[in-house]
Amino acid sequence: DLDVLKTALKTTLKKSPCPRYLDVGCGTGFHVAAIKRLYPRLEVVGVDFSRRMLEEAQKKTRELGVKLLHGNILNLVAKRKYGAISFFNNGLGNVWSCGITPHKIRERAVRNMRILLREDGQLVVSVYNKGRLDISPYRGNFHLLPHGNIERGDLFIKWTLRPDTTVEYYSHWFTVKELTELLERNGFKVKFLEKRMARIVARAVAV
Repeated sequence: DLDVLKTALKTTLKKSPCPRYLDVGCGTGFHVAAIKRLYPRLEVVGVDFSRRMLEEAQKKTRELGVKLLHGNILNLVAKRKYGAISFFNNGLGNVWSCGITPHKIRERAVRNMRILLREDGQLVVSVYNKGRLDISPYRGNFHLLPHGNIERGDLFIKWTLRPDTTVEYYSHWFTVKELTELLERNGFKVKFLEKRMARIVARAVAV
């Protein structure tokens, strides 16, 4: 989904002499490395909750001048606002905090991204499309847990890495209406939205 992000960043570069871009859930650094190479004068920041992922990202970005942060989008703060933020790979659908209902967590995540963006800043997100939800791959090493709700797009999944190691995680799949309303309820105006295979990609402007 780099094409949508590039559209957002071109606007950011035109509006600011010192543009800043944040990739939430930067993982192993694919997007931050690619964007820094494309736009060298852009200040590029990646944040991830996983220290292991950040170690991998450091290997890709060490010579590029990308700043990497260990943090959580629910409580991330910044001294200077960003011109653009991205949150790819269903990061918004996977965000989770024990004891808080998932839809409230998503609200908090979107609200905080709005706080981190300057007015007219651009947000690009990609999430899983509930209309393309197929549970057949969740077999073998992946097992759907019974406390999920497929009709609502809420999946709880157990992933068996090795016979003695399992990981449980949450994944939410969105409808177009749900994603649009979530963004527009929390300070954004959706300017572009497209279904792409099993994903929905949206670009929204902070208002």
